[in-house]
Amino acid sequence: MTKIYDLHIHTSYSDGELAPNDVLHLAKQKGAQTISVTDHDNVDFYFDKTAQLTAKNLNLKVVAGVELFCMAQGVPVEILAYGFDVNLMKNYLENNAINQKVIEQFRFDIFPKLFQKYGVKLELDYTKINFDNNNPGVSQEIFNCVLKNKEAKNLVLEENANAFDSINKFLRCTINNPKSKFYAFKNSNFSTCKKIINIVHKFGGLAFLAHPYEYIGCTDKILKYAVKLGVDGVECFHFTSLGEKENNYLVEFCNKNNLLISGGSDFHTTNINSNKNKIGEIGINKQMMDKILNKLK
Repeated sequence: MTKIYDLHIHTSYSDGELAPNDVLHLAKQKGAQTISVTDHDNVDFYFDKTAQLTAKNLNLKVVAGVELFCMAQGVPVEILAYGFDVNLMKNYLENNAINQKVIEQFRFDIFPKLFQKYGVKLELDYTKINFDNNNPGVSQEIFNCVLKNKEAKNLVLEENANAFDSINKFLRCTINNPKSKFYAFKNSNFSTCKKIINIVHKFGGLAFLAHPYEYIGCTDKILKYAVKLGVDGVECFHFTSLGEKENNYLVEFCNKNNLLISGGSDFHTTNINSNKNKIGEIGINKQMMDKILNKLK
């Protein structure tokens, strides 16, 4: 059996369904050799003593990781960081108020205004949103609300017939998409991709562009821009790039530009109907993993 090195996993410390211990046991059960927990703008997993002990008892190697939100030429993207000093990263995230709640608050504030411009009022169920949670549930509620509102739904479908395939795709097609009438990041104050890559390097880590095919209509532009900014690698193995054409393109791009290759399941849930349930099934091989570890020495 080929060992999988899954370097993209989420826990309940951000928007993952499972608690850290459950994630670790499931990863081991699925045969993962080495993993990285990459919660959104959060490294609390690495300060969870119970989780660290569990990983040790399971003989499961965990590489420090985090998925960082940032802006690249007007497009919201994510950088996967590995091998950094967790204390420095935690301090940076807390002092700069960068976390999932801040991003969800932005969505909460902006979405109703965007639809109001077109005469559509979104009736959000505020009982479904809780900013005391690591994952406030804003994106889920907005998705459900738009889906149930015929006028709002049709406005979105006019631009992309597949926008409601998932919550993530809905966000990528609307507020994240510079070509959409619902684009919302033109004057945002979120960190630039350049700043985030520099921070990762400053803290002794490696920076990888996450899931390039998530950036609908902007994949090539973002890849080339990330190289100019000094990114160390690209997440080539992800459920959005498992097609032979997409996967080969990303691997060849990395080889051509002397970049490292990463990959992972982007695990969030055990829901069998989700693309994000394949922990330990999507990732990189030993040779690719060794290159990353050697670069971190």
